[in-house]
Amino acid sequence: MNQPREVYFKPFFTFVGYVMDMSNAVTNDLMYEVLKKIQIDVSSIKLSVADHSRLLNRMREDELRLESMDAGILLRLDRIERRFGLCEPTPT
Repeated sequence: MNQPREVYFKPFFTFVGYVMDMSNAVTNDLMYEVLKKIQIDVSSIKLSVADHSRLLNRMREDELRLESMDAGILLRLDRIERRFGLCEPTPT
């Protein structure tokens, strides 16, 4: 019959080429390496957010430009309709 296997697990993790047993004390060098990595990650996130902000601003500018073009076209269409008498006169 199948016997349950005994699993022996000793927790460890690998960071920056070090294998550290969790029972060992955390050294200042290891903390420095971790903080340096976090700082690099945060700076890359900030750059990404700045890029996305610039793209959103461009999209907003394009949207405003398209809305102004649309308003100009509608104004010209109204003038053409009035000139040819295609619209009903507004009651006064």
